[in-house]
Amino acid sequence: MTGNKSLFSPEELEFMAEHVIVAIKPKFDLPVITLMQGAFGPFTALRQAELPLWAALFLKKSDKCNLVTPNWLTLKTLNGYLLEESGPMFANLPPNFFTASHLIMKYAPDDISNLDSVRTLVGELAMRRQQFKITPGLKFLDRPYIQMDNITCSEVNGIRVFFRGTHGALLKICPPDIAKAATEATQSRSDAPMVDDKDFQLKKSQWDSKDGVGL
Repeated sequence: MTGNKSLFSPEELEFMAEHVIVAIKPKFDLPVITLMQGAFGPFTALRQAELPLWAALFLKKSDKCNLVTPNWLTLKTLNGYLLEESGPMFANLPPNFFTASHLIMKYAPDDISNLDSVRTLVGELAMRRQQFKITPGLKFLDRPYIQMDNITCSEVNGIRVFFRGTHGALLKICPPDIAKAATEATQSRSDAPMVDDKDFQLKKSQWDSKDGVGL
């Protein structure tokens, strides 16, 4: 994590997002391979298979596969998310939606149908959630805990600095039993899992050395 222990660094957010499972169309034949998240394959050229995003991006970078656009990044699904956002609740996005979307659009843009429209919709989705729900929710914070269902890891990361200070001030003026319950509720509702430094370094090492892929 960063020097501020309440925040994840951009690299740590990407680390979490890169564990999302995506589909690829490989340009090679290969038996089952074992990665940190388990066994994947076998792989047959042009036959759809699944891999963690980090491995799929490595293969894409090496021109060994094409990514299949995830269902959550299609125009139909994105428009559905925007429609949900017009209501009082947050649309139910995947936990690492924004970071994973950014990685896919950055490193596999030619595999995304209607890329410009997809990019626009993702940006509009982020803006609507921030401007009309997250920011107003923080302005009217009047409880010793905050509940925002269906917000993503990157959004949680963005509000932590503000919430830490406000949360601490509110807890000081609350009765001890309420303060304790609020602290426990906040901890149990965190949707951003802690990053194990050893796992972080292991995954980066595997990415750099290509261990287990063997192409």
